[in-house]
Amino acid sequence: MNQDETVAVKISNFEALLASPQTPLALDTYQRPYVWGKDKVRQLLKDLLEFQQTMDSGLDYYMGALLIHRDDQQAKQFVIDGQQRLTTLCVLYHALYGVLPEGAAFAYRSPQSVVNIQQAQRIIAAEGLQDTFKALLQRIVFTVIVVPHEDLAFTFFDNQNSRGVPLGAGDLLKAFHLRAIEGKYRDTLQALFGQRFEHWQEHGQCHGITAEFDALLFGRLLWRGRRWRGQKALGEESRDLIIDEFVANTLYNAAGHRLDIAPAPITYADATLLVSRAGNVKMSRGELLQPDSVATLPFSLRQPIQRGLGFFLYVEKYAAVVSQLFGPQHPSGELQAFQQFYRQVIMRLSPYLREFFCLAALMFADRFGTRDLLRFALSLDYVLGAIRMKKSYIFAAAVTVYLREAPLNLLDVIAQAYTPDEVVGFLMSDSRASNVYQSEKTEPDATVQGRYKAAVLAFYGKQGSLAARAAWIEEQCA
Repeated sequence: MNQDETVAVKISNFEALLASPQTPLALDTYQRPYVWGKDKVRQLLKDLLEFQQTMDSGLDYYMGALLIHRDDQQAKQFVIDGQQRLTTLCVLYHALYGVLPEGAAFAYRSPQSVVNIQQAQRIIAAEGLQDTFKALLQRIVFTVIVVPHEDLAFTFFDNQNSRGVPLGAGDLLKAFHLRAIEGKYRDTLQALFGQRFEHWQEHGQCHGITAEFDALLFGRLLWRGRRWRGQKALGEESRDLIIDEFVANTLYNAAGHRLDIAPAPITYADATLLVSRAGNVKMSRGELLQPDSVATLPFSLRQPIQRGLGFFLYVEKYAAVVSQLFGPQHPSGELQAFQQFYRQVIMRLSPYLREFFCLAALMFADRFGTRDLLRFALSLDYVLGAIRMKKSYIFAAAVTVYLREAPLNLLDVIAQAYTPDEVVGFLMSDSRASNVYQSEKTEPDATVQGRYKAAVLAFYGKQGSLAARAAWIEEQCA
């Protein structure tokens, strides 16, 4: 490691850390909003007040590690990990001194940050702290890790501090790919795509799955959709694996703002080959349609991802598709029918089966758009519903067990299919599902299985057994 890559580790108290206006602490564009709520602010105040009673012991109040990127070109020190704690302490400092520390150059763009900072101000003001509390700020200490460039932050990032709100995989991916944007419009595009990334983080929706949207998108949908191949190695996602997939496995884009595409069959849905009397062949439409929204960008879920702009556009596409499928109800057409079935029936499945339904539906929509989307949903539920009817308790492994035991991995079938019929035919040929429905005698509404059965019967307008369910799907889609 040369001198320019030296990592500095020191112990510093809060006031010394923010004493230098020449190289102030700042927040970079990828940082998440200030999210500390009432409970965290009050708990910190409670702990500090208790510590104040023991200050004569000579011990300091330790608040964990801070990770800072020193940017000599901008003459700033960017906080990588620790902004939640530092922001709260700056609010406390302002309450005691009436000004912010000289070395604090924090800027917040999110309205959520403004609301939470104002709330913290009210909570601290209500304590009526005395001037004697000022001395305590010199006793609040951190382990400060300073790195000369952010790539090293990936090595040193520690998500184990007890008070911080650690950056998730999404925030780290955003930081990495913002740095990968190059060219003369670099600053403008960094700001633009950073804001767009934060927008879908805050406003993306997937009704029926409990998780922050970016964690859901990167982990349970995109990572699984890309990595769950074959039937042997079907592991669980982790932050390290997600970062590896969307950082280490991405491609450097030597062409700048020109990005590779990987169109799915839906992109060519209206194209045909014309054969002349002489046997010459040409396409009826030789050009791809211009995408009319980010959701129609000519990407495929399993395609290689280019760093920087390629990553941001890829992720924006799938954030938009997920929100279209599982967000606010669509007013008409195939998508409306799909969403009605999802809300009426799929919401009665266990959370693990529901997550897998969303993953498979995303991959199907990526391949074929809304064409035959309802028929696919009914066929997929034919298989997942059999798992629900067979088992009183559904564990996370139920999904990977199904993928391993089926003749082929369903996700591979979808990714490699050229027509929806191939996928539907694979699902409806599941003899295990047929056997479950032929033998089931569950009382509707009596158990979790019964409540699911009642939802299915209500959707199809039937009564009694589910034995004829395959025929009901044909009737529904006729």
